[in-house]
Amino acid sequence: MNVYVVAEGLDHNVEAQEWFIDSLPLETIQGHAMVSGELLYVMNLVMKSEPRVRYHQLVTEDLSKEPIGRVSFFATAGRIGSVMVKYGVITEPMRYPTIAQIRDSDIPQLIKVGRAVWESIFITKEPIKVVFRERRGGE
Repeated sequence: MNVYVVAEGLDHNVEAQEWFIDSLPLETIQGHAMVSGELLYVMNLVMKSEPRVRYHQLVTEDLSKEPIGRVSFFATAGRIGSVMVKYGVITEPMRYPTIAQIRDSDIPQLIKVGRAVWESIFITKEPIKVVFRERRGGE
């Protein structure tokens, strides 16, 4: 499956956005939330540096109330970070720092990926790779 979606930065948590971008490209196996709904989840990405801001300084949003395509990012410890992307209904209130939004035209592709990852995790066990990279030119 080769699917490409574009995330556009939000007006808040710019320092966290820049920290994430500075560590690109990042490549790993895509995960999925187990019980909280339609949420793509990647844990333990190794970043190039420690975060520039503290968690308590970041704007958080309740993902259950945010639009499909909202991208959350947080540092778990040191240079380790995690990314979540909402692709459907979130069944519990979850407040995390948000950094981006998948553009509207890419939401159908995001939903397709989310469903494929769900099937991968729970049925086929075939890993799906995700690559986070900086947007190039007209992409």
